Amino acid sequence: MSEERLLPGLVAAPQPVTRKIEEFLTEFEPYEVKNGAKLHLYFDEKSQAFYVTCHLEAKTLARRCDSEATLDSEDDDEIYKLNREITEDQAAYVAMERDALNGRSFEDIVLEFDTSYRPKKPLKVYGGQHRLRALTKAQDSRGSVLHGVRIYFGLTRDQKVEIATVNNTAIAVPNDLLDRMREQLLGSELRDWCQGVGLLSKGQDFADRRSHDVPTVRTVRTLLVNFYLGKNAAKVDDFHQPVLCKSGGIDEAYVEMRNTVDWADPKLAEMGQQFARLQVTT
Repeated sequence: MSEERLLPGLVAAPQPVTRKIEEFLTEFEPYEVKNGAKLHLYFDEKSQAFYVTCHLEAKTLARRCDSEATLDSEDDDEIYKLNREITEDQAAYVAMERDALNGRSFEDIVLEFDTSYRPKKPLKVYGGQHRLRALTKAQDSRGSVLHGVRIYFGLTRDQKVEIATVNNTAIAVPNDLLDRMREQLLGSELRDWCQGVGLLSKGQDFADRRSHDVPTVRTVRTLLVNFYLGKNAAKVDDFHQPVLCKSGGIDEAYVEMRNTVDWADPKLAEMGQQFARLQVTT
């Protein structure tokens, strides 16, 4: 690693990470490096992840950031986001957009440098998507304004989920989004099943907050848990009190049940289709 541009961290980074850092510095040449300063290499002991902090111009972020960050770069079908939905109608966001138009410099936009998918936009957004949207709208007139970013390198699936969760939790993310992110870590089976039975349309993800139109992860988890409790009951009278899955944390009963689900079970599919019909009529 070039000592001219980066100060080594307290923990030596593995070679794949150092290669990514060199690639990022060469391609983006942050403000600090461009002006002869060195960047510090930081190590997050909790997530075991390496990152640097630096500043990039608004026009660079607007052009090269990818707000559709996903867990798997090898997915052959649709991409499902780690971030929550943009809420442009909230007063806090309106003020943020106004600040950006007036030259506000935002800090701590959390990104990963990852060229494994959509390489033209290698800065994958894990935190600060509202700030990014605001500065993007303002960049035509304020493209040279510098913004502070934290760039991670070589993240694993677990690290992606943890870092995205932490940075969204810092802005009071809804429990339903936390459920959706953790479900992605378990796999795509629940989402694929919902798309197959009509609870979700093709390419659609779960809602990140309560919605009359789109089910949340908690809703569908509860549906499946109660279906299997009823199916496995010795007598009909044994099953009389439905359970509600936990939200915003790990639901042990669901995780245990999930490992036994036959996603191709025609009875399970019929139940899901009937529930989808009920959802449309209510």
